[in-house]
Amino acid sequence: WGTLSSGEQGSALRAQLVDVKSVYAHDSAFLAEKNDGTFVYWGRSSRDLSETGIAAHLTNITSVIPLRDGFVITTADDKIVFIGGIDEPEADSVEILPGISQIITSKFGFGVVALLDDGSVKAWGRDLTCFPEESLVHGTDVKTYWFALSALTADWRVFSWGCNTKG
Repeated sequence: WGTLSSGEQGSALRAQLVDVKSVYAHDSAFLAEKNDGTFVYWGRSSRDLSETGIAAHLTNITSVIPLRDGFVITTADDKIVFIGGIDEPEADSVEILPGISQIITSKFGFGVVALLDDGSVKAWGRDLTCFPEESLVHGTDVKTYWFALSALTADWRVFSWGCNTKG
């Protein structure tokens, strides 16, 4: 139930929404993980994930994190899968990224940061023009605030990036 643009299609998908293990939500869509390893995605930007090619990468899931307009999913085989994106609800993508130790998102999902086992940092999101990727080889901690993120490095420096009017 709900508005047609934000999830009501779930009733139309009733036949697919059986034997469900977990349900996740972001601002305007849902993602159901079924016991057979398949996923059903519905809401404002619903689409068949097998038709987009993303479904093939949704195996060995270790975490599902909601974003503003999508999800970031990590897998045991070093993949980061974006269903939707940051301000782009239909921008599905997959990236191989070995050694993920932690995923952090900003409060409203405008930025995603991966801290890697080797201390390096990888970021995705809005307004990365000031993201100091070359300086964050030894990132130790990342904090978020509304639309911005800050990272502490092993040599005690702090770098911030994101929306410059909100943090």
